[in-house]
Amino acid sequence: MSTAIERFLYGDLGIHGIIGFTAEPGLVRINLTPWEGPKVHTVAVFREAQISSVEAYPDVSGDLEWPWDVIGFDCYGLGDGRWRFVLHCDAIEWCFELAWPTIERSGASRSIAAGPLHGPLILGASRRRCPRAYDLDA
Repeated sequence: MSTAIERFLYGDLGIHGIIGFTAEPGLVRINLTPWEGPKVHTVAVFREAQISSVEAYPDVSGDLEWPWDVIGFDCYGLGDGRWRFVLHCDAIEWCFELAWPTIERSGASRSIAAGPLHGPLILGASRRRCPRAYDLDA
């Protein structure tokens, strides 16, 4: 079963890969695209970021090059609008605490289905933000 952050980022477009990741003081930016289907590019921007840990475990040279396979992307509510995110990829794991992300989508050749996490239908490029009160068990 997908997690709240996976549903928010992927919509109904299936499994994604990470094609870019930037971490700088107070900010994490993740670029994703589906492995199959329409080439929709999603950029998730996490503000007020605090990186708590990074573990890299490449088996061979080049394992940390793009794209990264996403094994799991978990999130845990901490209260006061803060979240703990754990991004586990095939050769690296990032743990960070911050506010819920905003996202931008581009390159969509079709709409992204509306649902409990998606708000209105999205066509082409868009920006969305998850509401503050969010039930992880939904």
